[in-house]
Amino acid sequence: LLNGITFSMSCLVPAVYVILPMVVAIFTAGNFAGEMQNGQLRTTLLRPVSRWNIYLAKFISMSIFSFFLLLVLLLLSYASCAIMFGPTGDIIVMGKLFLGRKTMFILNNSVAWKRMLLIYSLSGFSMIYLVAMYMMVAAIVKKASHTIVISLGIYYTSYILMSITFMKYLHSYLPTRHLAVWRFAVLERKSVVSG
Repeated sequence: LLNGITFSMSCLVPAVYVILPMVVAIFTAGNFAGEMQNGQLRTTLLRPVSRWNIYLAKFISMSIFSFFLLLVLLLLSYASCAIMFGPTGDIIVMGKLFLGRKTMFILNNSVAWKRMLLIYSLSGFSMIYLVAMYMMVAAIVKKASHTIVISLGIYYTSYILMSITFMKYLHSYLPTRHLAVWRFAVLERKSVVSG
């Protein structure tokens, strides 16, 4: 049950929670707060373009960049494991990894491709959410290094608080509460093993 699809889906979990938020935060801070800090944005604002259009252009460019990062992750993870173990087949979904529950089930080869592409697409929208949060922090702080530290502090604190069960009344107020919506694309109605 180890093939390119299984490996690509498993690689997405640590990448979307740890690695990609850091990379996107660094590039967003450099793209927006860095330009504010060194005066490039002031020069851009001299042109007859509204501030909203400039902000929207930066938001769209960082969103496309985050989709590009996910595409590179998909292609590299799939290609590396497909060469070693085979490109397709049935996949095993570990519920603890994706859903936080002790369930495990097998997805048929016929839906494996669709599920893999669906979770990568939905995780792209999670990255857009992070870009928006990081740009909001950059607009308030206006310094690149402070933007990185504050935005990642907010993200990781929220992420840690979401995993603590006795903080469940706080979960609905955290900015990362809907970030993991992509995980539910692998849900199957019947579980093979429950615990």
